[in-house]
Amino acid sequence: MKLIPVFFFMTLLIPMKADASKCPAGTTWNKSRLRCVRVSSKPLKIEMVKVGTGSFTMGWTDKYKKYRGYMPLTTIKITKKYMISKYEITQDQYKSVTGKNPSVDSDCGGNCPVTNVTFLDAVNFCNLLSRKTGLSSCYTTDKRGDINWNRACSGYRLPTEVEWEYAARAGETGMGLKDLINYGRYASNSEKNGTPVLQPVGSLKPNAFGIYDMLGNVFEWTFSFYGNYSSSQGADPVHPQNPTSDRVFRGGCYASAKFAASFSHRSFGAETHKYKTIGFRVARNLK
Repeated sequence: MKLIPVFFFMTLLIPMKADASKCPAGTTWNKSRLRCVRVSSKPLKIEMVKVGTGSFTMGWTDKYKKYRGYMPLTTIKITKKYMISKYEITQDQYKSVTGKNPSVDSDCGGNCPVTNVTFLDAVNFCNLLSRKTGLSSCYTTDKRGDINWNRACSGYRLPTEVEWEYAARAGETGMGLKDLINYGRYASNSEKNGTPVLQPVGSLKPNAFGIYDMLGNVFEWTFSFYGNYSSSQGADPVHPQNPTSDRVFRGGCYASAKFAASFSHRSFGAETHKYKTIGFRVARNLK
């Protein structure tokens, strides 16, 4: 009879090292059960608000030419209807989809916006959420690492910069809101023991479209590259005329001065940039 080496049996008894990265979306590796398990059995609900067509004036007057993010006044037309999430994506929602909560302010609670996410993290979340809800993914990555958007997709995506501002303004024409304190969390109304802190979503009034926290609480990633737009680009521009490689995030945050938590103020950073005051909300096409 042929003998089988003892070390063969020992190998069978030693469990293989798990690779948690191979767990499907919405699951995580359970060490005690030695398999991937669902992160949450709760149904995921993203409330969306329909946004119609129209136009608005984007940019600043020459008075603000010296400021970072300045763009001359430009008329932007929105001819395609879309939906945008009623609230910023929360920590609970992000964890339900990805199995992770990268937020520095996780002690704020699951109903606070997810933070400390890169542009790439936000794009990945959109694709995972689309798959989880049976919709077509909006983004693919080519060989160069560039993110491409399939504009015919049915799934979740980031709003473009012009979509974001149009939804944020909800018909307002000024640079910002005079009564921002009732609508957005910024340095003056987010303090706890003298320090501005992150706040739960929807804790103040919605804008005229019924959308919460478009100004303040956390900056929000958009899909668009940074640069100046031109009326000659036509309707529904995705990117500016001469874009940089940086992506735009908008809206100001809980630690911002009122000037930064405005419709016109623009911020931008690398696709890999993340910070404790940056989150996002999602959008979808509307036929």
